[in-house]
Amino acid sequence: MATHWMLPVSLLMLVGLSPAAFAQLRFLVSDVIDISGTELVFDAAGVAHVAGIVGAYNFSGLDSSTVTNAGYGLRYVARIDPATSKPMWVVAVGAPGKNLGRGLQYAFAEDEARGLAVHGNGYTYLVAHDGSTNYPLSGGQYRVATSKHVFRVSAAGQVTRYSAALDPAIRRVGAIALDAAGSIFLTGSAGSGLNTSANAPFPATSVATGCIAPFVMKLDPTGQSIVYASYLGYA
Repeated sequence: MATHWMLPVSLLMLVGLSPAAFAQLRFLVSDVIDISGTELVFDAAGVAHVAGIVGAYNFSGLDSSTVTNAGYGLRYVARIDPATSKPMWVVAVGAPGKNLGRGLQYAFAEDEARGLAVHGNGYTYLVAHDGSTNYPLSGGQYRVATSKHVFRVSAAGQVTRYSAALDPAIRRVGAIALDAAGSIFLTGSAGSGLNTSANAPFPATSVATGCIAPFVMKLDPTGQSIVYASYLGYA
C-alpha cells in the first residue's frame, strides 16, 4: 500500500527524500501559494506524486494550450521520475475551491477539496471542483467553478473526470483513499441533507438543518456509483 503524507514543504526532507528529489519537489512547489498543504504520495515502485495549487502565472510544466495563465488557481498533479528527480508530467485537474479567484486569496473553510491517492497501476486520484478555464481577455478572475468531482490521472498523465458530481451537501473533502480493488473512499465534512445509504449508521436525520458533521463515502472502482455514504456522528 502506498504511503500518504500531507506535509508543509519545509518538512518534506523528513520523509527521507534524496537531496535531488527534494530539490525537484521544492522547484515544483516554489510557485505555489500553499494554502491547503502540499500532498505527497509514493507508489509501490517509489515514484513520487505531488499535488498542490498553482499560484503563479509562470508555473512550469503545464500545457499552456489547455489552461489559462499556467493554470493559476487550479490544482496540479506531478509525477516525479525517481531516476532523474525530474517531472515526467505536470497536469491541472480543476480547482481546490468553488471560486478560482478567491481560492488563492483566502484560507479555505468549508468549501475545499484536498487529498491524493495512488493505485498500484500508477493512477492517481483526487477530488477537485470542475474549474472553468474561461478567462476574460481583458483580465480579471476566473469564472466560478462547478461541483466537486473525482479525477483520475493515468501513469502517462492523461486526466479523466468521473461524470458523477459529488453530493452538494459535501462541503469539504479532507482525504481520499483506495483499497486493493480500486474502490474510492472519501471523508471530510458535510452539511445537512447528505443522501445517506439505507441502514447507514448515521443517516440523514443525524444532522440537523444547518449543521455540519464528518462523513464517509465509498465509490465503486469506476467512480460512477456510490456504494455507501454515511455521516460519522450527530450534529
